[in-house]
Amino acid sequence: MLELKPECERCRVSLPPASTDARICTFECTFCADCVDGPLAGACPNCGGNFVQRPIRPAALLDSRPPKHLTMTVDKNLIYGTPDGFRPLELDLYRPGAHFARPLPLMIFVHGGGWRLSNRHAGPRETRGWERSIFERITDAGFAVAAVEYRFSGEHVHPGPPNDVKDAVRWLRSNADKYGLDNERVVIWGQSAGGHLAAAVALDPEVGPFQAAICWYMLADFELLGDDDTESFAAMYLGHAIPDNIENARAASVTSLVHSAAPPFLLQHGTDDKMAPYNQSEAFCDTLVAAGVPVDLETVEGADHFFVGSDDVEGIFNRMLAFARSHVDD
Repeated sequence: MLELKPECERCRVSLPPASTDARICTFECTFCADCVDGPLAGACPNCGGNFVQRPIRPAALLDSRPPKHLTMTVDKNLIYGTPDGFRPLELDLYRPGAHFARPLPLMIFVHGGGWRLSNRHAGPRETRGWERSIFERITDAGFAVAAVEYRFSGEHVHPGPPNDVKDAVRWLRSNADKYGLDNERVVIWGQSAGGHLAAAVALDPEVGPFQAAICWYMLADFELLGDDDTESFAAMYLGHAIPDNIENARAASVTSLVHSAAPPFLLQHGTDDKMAPYNQSEAFCDTLVAAGVPVDLETVEGADHFFVGSDDVEGIFNRMLAFARSHVDD
């Protein structure tokens, strides 16, 4: 593979491959040691990333991980499917604004809202006040990110919503060349009801492979809820109160879909979650472990749904992003 021979972005001194004078920040901005240790005082002026000392990386890898300060492009309202008798279903595709030398890894984001509320345009509630949106942060890390919509439970009960997300994945894969996406580097992330849908999709071999899946405060096992409310989010999603059709509730539970070839999972969940109890992620984690599937369960002590009560939401997000990146890096 050809090696990039860059120059310091400040003083323009040449930095040949394997140079020990190079300093490369978290987001691949490159400077010489003299500038970093002197005028820049160890902080990247482009993106605020931390510097490390290591050899210059191959050009293809550098080009596929754009620096944070570059722009983002958005293709909005892309129709991925039109279920018979229903409205067209859409997704938005966000990509780094820089040119890249190889297809981009793809993160698919599935929003929450009890299978009934919210939309694909806004990130999780706990991230909406951030100066840089989740979509900007994900593209900063070198991903394309597709935010998908799906039919709500008021439009179509289970299995309509997960089938919609599967159709979105199929559309993205079939259009990967057009949008510069890498079908061999795909991860899926969902929160709350979207976490349930993301897991259901990731566990379906027919729409894989996925390199990783991430679920925030998910529901995994409907029977475990012990809920007989006919107007709960779960009941409206299933089309019935849970006890009224246990077999269907079990079939809709992602704990019933686990298999040994499933992708690695990261589960992040607060211990005081009153909407999606923490034991939901525990049960899913146990089922994955029993099947031999790699899984990390990050316990957020004292946090309610949306990680309310945690002062580390950005850290939770950053660890999610690092997990995703670790599974698509060469």
